[in-house]
Amino acid sequence: MWPQNTAFSPLLPTLQLAWDSTSLGLLKECPRKYELAIVRGWRNKGAAIDLDFGIFLHSARERYYHARAGGAGHDEAQRKGLDWLLTATWNAELSRPWQGDQYKNRFTLARTYVWYCEQWGARPDPLEQVILANGRPAVEVSFRFELPYGPETGELFSLCGHLDRLVRFNSGLWVSDLKSTKHTLDASYFQQFSPDNQMSLYSLAGQVVCGERTSGIIIDAAQVAVGFSRFARGLVQRTEAQLEEWLRGLEVLLRQAEQYARANFWPQNDKACFRCQFRPICGKTPHVREQWLKADYERRTWDPLQVRGDI
Repeated sequence: MWPQNTAFSPLLPTLQLAWDSTSLGLLKECPRKYELAIVRGWRNKGAAIDLDFGIFLHSARERYYHARAGGAGHDEAQRKGLDWLLTATWNAELSRPWQGDQYKNRFTLARTYVWYCEQWGARPDPLEQVILANGRPAVEVSFRFELPYGPETGELFSLCGHLDRLVRFNSGLWVSDLKSTKHTLDASYFQQFSPDNQMSLYSLAGQVVCGERTSGIIIDAAQVAVGFSRFARGLVQRTEAQLEEWLRGLEVLLRQAEQYARANFWPQNDKACFRCQFRPICGKTPHVREQWLKADYERRTWDPLQVRGDI
């Protein structure tokens, strides 16, 4: 049995119809890794620290920008986000805070959020917040749009996900994306996003949400270390030709995904095994892999259709 997931076809349960950057990226990296992580919902025990840290940080920042858009000053908005963060990271049942690890834990999370607000909110920010037609700031905007093709079941594929923030900069529309990392924020850090699957999808999604061409992505990066949090901002641009090329490759990829789903066989890309969380599983003979998965991994459903940004 596979975990229930609204992003998958009810007619062909192993075929994903609604694709986000995470599931697309895993499929591009290795079909077997995608099958284990997304189709079957396995993950390494304790592997959620980076994901949890990012979700907490994004959610606190969302509350900060909602408060600012509602007329609150910097200090008041910052406190609202921090109050939520400290409450969300406290486990009442165990009477202890969210643990994390030596780099990403409750203290470094709160520090990174507060210092981020000081970096980009306490002084005039050249990024102007986009306000949606409903009067709400475009922060943690969930999107979904259908593609003009689909599998033989008669359904349609779609792209979905969540945009951190939509802003205007130099008279252009940009997607502002928040990243946290342990790595140094030098030129090579920002170069990794060109090309990049997630950034191409977000550039395209920004156009769909606002009905106008996006100039690209503005990366707000936070380097999180034991003793400090450091910030830098970089621009990632996409031309129309680049987006068209990405979309063409996407159709080929999704056609392949349908073939894998129908065969119920997801081939292993054994050139992508370095540091893969599933390498210990794929290195074993097929008939014992399930036993090792149940012993060393846990189940969770990655459903990209879950809406965010409703606070």
